[in-house]
Amino acid sequence: MGKLEGSTTATICYMLQITDTEGLRAYISDGSTADAFAGTTDVIDNTWHHVVLTWNGSLEVLYVDGEQDASNTQNRNAQVKDT
Repeated sequence: MGKLEGSTTATICYMLQITDTEGLRAYISDGSTADAFAGTTDVIDNTWHHVVLTWNGSLEVLYVDGEQDASNTQNRNAQVKDT
C-alpha cells in the first residue's frame, strides 16, 4: 500500500510492504534517495492487524496493533501531493 508521484525511475513515494519474513517494510523516497526499514512483528498469522506509519519529517515510526514495531531516522523531503 502506498502513494507514488513521478516516473518509475525518479519517484517520490511512501509505501508499506509485506516482507518475505512476514513482517512489514516501510519505504520513503524523495525522488533521489530512498529509505527503507523493516519491523519484526509477524503480520501473516490469520488475524487482522492495525498498522500505522508516522513520519514527522525526521523520524519514521511503524506501529502494529498499537505497539511500536520499528523506527528509523531520516531527513528527506518526500512530500507527495494530495492529488
